[in-house]
Amino acid sequence: MAETNPILIVVPTRNRPKNVRRFYNSWKENTNGSSDVVLVTDEDDKNDYSYTGFMIEKNERLSTTGKINIGVKNHLKGHKIIGFLGDDCTVDTENFEDVIVKSLSETRFGMLRPSNGFDVYDNPDHVFITVELYNFLGWFAYPKLYHSFCDYVWRDIRDILEKTSTGKYVNTKDVVFTHYNSIYFPDLKKDTLHNAVYENKSNDEDKEIYDHWQYSDMRSIQTRIENMSDIIMITHNRLEYLKMSLPCLVAQDNKDFLLTIWDNGSRDDVIAYLDTIKDPRVLVIKSNENIALAVVVSKLFERSTLTFIGKIDPDTIVSSDWLSRCVEAHNRTELGVIGGFHFRPEDLDGIEPKIDTINGVGVWQKTHIGGCAFLMRRKDFTAYLGNGLYGFTEFQQAFQRNGKINGYLWNPILYVEHMEDARSPFCIKTKEYEDYKMETRGSTINDYTNAMYVNNNYLKINVK
Repeated sequence: MAETNPILIVVPTRNRPKNVRRFYNSWKENTNGSSDVVLVTDEDDKNDYSYTGFMIEKNERLSTTGKINIGVKNHLKGHKIIGFLGDDCTVDTENFEDVIVKSLSETRFGMLRPSNGFDVYDNPDHVFITVELYNFLGWFAYPKLYHSFCDYVWRDIRDILEKTSTGKYVNTKDVVFTHYNSIYFPDLKKDTLHNAVYENKSNDEDKEIYDHWQYSDMRSIQTRIENMSDIIMITHNRLEYLKMSLPCLVAQDNKDFLLTIWDNGSRDDVIAYLDTIKDPRVLVIKSNENIALAVVVSKLFERSTLTFIGKIDPDTIVSSDWLSRCVEAHNRTELGVIGGFHFRPEDLDGIEPKIDTINGVGVWQKTHIGGCAFLMRRKDFTAYLGNGLYGFTEFQQAFQRNGKINGYLWNPILYVEHMEDARSPFCIKTKEYEDYKMETRGSTINDYTNAMYVNNNYLKINVK
C-alpha cells in the first residue's frame, strides 16, 4: 500500500476559475509532491477543474467553514498535518511542504501560521495544524461561523497554546502564501473578493457568533487544553497482556490525552495487533531493537509538549477514571509523581496507611511509587531533570528533593491491576511464559511476586 502524503490541503472555492488556475499553477511550480489538495466547491459551480489533478469535493452550497470541514472529513486518510489555503492565494515557496513538516515534527499538538506575504495582520489567514489538534477540536474551522471570523478563532487557538505552554505554535516567514484580498490589494476586481452573495451571510451575524464563542466554547477548549496528558506505553511481546491493557486505557472517561506506544522489537503478532489500532490519539513507534527502558522513557517525555506526562505498562489494567482522578488531584494541589495502587487488597491486611488529605486529595505518601501507572506535570519534570537519562526512582527522588509529594491516590483507593503479579486472575502462567520470564528477568513469576509484593516491607513505610 502506498504511503499517504503527510499534508492535506483544503481549498474552498465557488465559481472563481481564475483564482483556481492561479493557485494551481503556483502549487504545481513549488510542490515537492508530498501534499494532497482537495478543492471544495458547490454543485452549481460548472467549471472544469479536472486539469488540476486535485481531489474535487462538490456539495450543495456551503459556507466557507462548511467547505473546509467537509473537505477534511471526507479526505483525511493517514495525513499528519492539515492545511487551509484560500483560492485567492498563491504558493510562493519552493518545497514548502518540507518547512511545514519540519516545523511541526517536534509536537503532536501544534499549529503553524505561514506568511501571507505582508505580515501586517495579526490573525492567521492561512493555517496548518496537526491531525491530533484537529481530532481534539473536532473541527478545522469553527463550524458555527460562516466565513468572516474563522481567522479570529484560529488566533484564539494560537493564544491558548502559547498561554498554556501546551503544544507548539509556529509563526514562520520561511513559507509564503501570498493572499490576494482587499486588505492587501484594494484595487482587485470584485470577482476576486468574498462578498455577501458568495457567503449568503453578513459579517454582523458572524461577529455575533464569534462574540459568543469567546464566552462559551473557547473557554471550555482552553480548560481542556490546559489539562491535556501525554501517556506513553512501552511494549515488548506479551501480546496477551497488551490486549487487556490497551483497550482499558483508550476507554478512559477523560478523553483529552495522546498515547504514544513504543514497541521495543516485538514479535510479528504484536506488530500485527498494533497495526489494528485506529484511535486517532494513538501513535505507534516501532523500534527494530529492544532499547533500554530508561532511554525510551526519557526520550518520549522530553519530546512531550502537553501539561501532564505519564506511563502505563502493558501488563497493567487501569480503571476508567484513572486519568480523570490523577488530573483532578494535580489540579487541586502541588503533587509530584502520583498513580494507582498496584498491590492487592490483601496486601493491606494488618496495615493502616497514614493518609494525608491535601485540598481534598487523599494521598498515601511514598518516596517513590511503582512505575506501572503514574502521572506527573511536564513542567516539573523539565525543571527538576531537564534533558538526560534517568531511572524512574531518580525521577521521584528529584521531585521529592524539590518539595513535591509522591504517592498513591487514596480515599477511595485508586487500584490498578498489575497482571504480572502471580495472584492476579489475569496472570499468564504457561510454561512458555515462565521460560520467557526466566530468560528476561532471571526469576519465576512466583519468585517475582514474593520479592516484589508478598515479602516486601515497602508497604510498612509511612503507616500509623
